[in-house]
Amino acid sequence: MRPIKERPKCRAFIREKGLKPYIRNGCWDGCTMQYENGSRITLDSGLAKQARKMVSEGFWGSIRAGSPRWLAAETRPKSFQEIIREVVRRARREGVAE
Repeated sequence: MRPIKERPKCRAFIREKGLKPYIRNGCWDGCTMQYENGSRITLDSGLAKQARKMVSEGFWGSIRAGSPRWLAAETRPKSFQEIIREVVRRARREGVAE
């Protein structure tokens, strides 16, 4: 995958408007952003590319995209092993397990 080129005007717009990725079901679709007041906007191509670049740089912290091609949110069900690992991790964090 080629690196996404910087779009300074798009970056300035995103920062000026206080936009952040709209997370749904734990994933970002690659084009829907959210204003600070909670309303949403779907970005056009250039703005979406800049937002993806900012996500890959960690501008908003750790955000998981739905797929490498920034399509729809991930819908794959978790395997039994993934569920067990998640339960054990949670128990360790809460001090229930050693």
